Amino acid sequence: MKTNILNISFILIFLGGAVSYTEQKVGLYVGYLLTLSGIFLLTIKFSLISKYKSLLIIVYGIALIIFSLIPFLITQSTVVELGSVFQSILYSFIFILLILFGWRVLLADRDVLIKLVLIIATANGIFALLMIAGLVTKLPYKDVALGRYIFGTNIRSSSGLMFNVNYYSTVQAVCFFIYLWLNSLRNHKFSLGVILIAALLFMSNFLGSSRGVALGIFGALPFVFFGFYLKSKLSIKIILAMFFCIVSLLAFYFFTSNIEFLQEASRYERGLNSRDMIWAEAYNLWLKNPWFGYGDVDTFSRLTTVDIGGGSIQSGYYSLLLRGGVVSFTLTYVFILCAIFFKVGFNSERIYDNRWELAIVVFFLINTYVRTYNVGGLGLLPISFVIALSSLLFKDELKVKLDMKITQKA
Repeated sequence: MKTNILNISFILIFLGGAVSYTEQKVGLYVGYLLTLSGIFLLTIKFSLISKYKSLLIIVYGIALIIFSLIPFLITQSTVVELGSVFQSILYSFIFILLILFGWRVLLADRDVLIKLVLIIATANGIFALLMIAGLVTKLPYKDVALGRYIFGTNIRSSSGLMFNVNYYSTVQAVCFFIYLWLNSLRNHKFSLGVILIAALLFMSNFLGSSRGVALGIFGALPFVFFGFYLKSKLSIKIILAMFFCIVSLLAFYFFTSNIEFLQEASRYERGLNSRDMIWAEAYNLWLKNPWFGYGDVDTFSRLTTVDIGGGSIQSGYYSLLLRGGVVSFTLTYVFILCAIFFKVGFNSERIYDNRWELAIVVFFLINTYVRTYNVGGLGLLPISFVIALSSLLFKDELKVKLDMKITQKA
């Protein structure tokens, strides 16, 4: 019975996170409703575990909420939007609730969740291909518009079922990491079928041609390989180290010899999309009120003259600095870094055991720099990040639970 409830909870959470990326209004609200329903079901049906650790997290959560509200009380802005106040509180609540209960995803039926991830990614990828081929020109909730050229080609990128190409690539990449994470819990050695499916998920991501997502993937995967390296025997370590050095030298030669081609293929200048100007303006604005920020992130669009395309700062870090200043920023990200160091540290065994969780965390942290993903947000990427972080924090309790399930089945 409890497994069924867990399955329903995380189906709602993951499905809602993906649906929220499909369309700006209806899709956003439907996705948020599904995700919040899943989180609500998760929190009312299951009790806290490790009371001391949970108490510390709850105290931290209360402090996070209090400091997220202080900027609204001291802001010099004459207009404080209630929606922004509610959003700041909601971010903190979601973050804490998923930290406390998100690790239970690994007690759910992994086959069910793997199938869900594959359904989302497959539907998204197939529609992207059909749109690129011109076989689908309209969806019920949006007109199909192809995006920039796929890296180094003359083929237009596609947004698939999502709102734009960046969200398309984000969904495919998150599905790629979750698929491998869940499969790694069943068997440390992947079958050929799992590897082939993972390769397809990996390649499908590039149909969206998102630079930030590509950077996040290549920044996160080394943590997985590093985990394998630490776990390997000495002879294998020597071979892997030599292979890494050779690949690094070849990559360095290729990049330095083809820098102009790579900049053109990745559309580096266009990829910035005025981010350099936006971030410079955001930085200067933050310096005027560094400790607690402005509360309402829309203050940015009211106090600056830079055209920021609908008010997006294009960075979760700058967004948080402007909303809550260095206090909220430190509370949020120092907690994340301390949680990782506390549970993983420099222990090779722990790094290996948590390699996929670390990859998801790093993927989020990289993407947050170039997109406005917020810790505690309800999209698929922020949700997956917090669930992975929760798994890191409650890994010991999780192993006890898994051992109990194995004993009961036996």
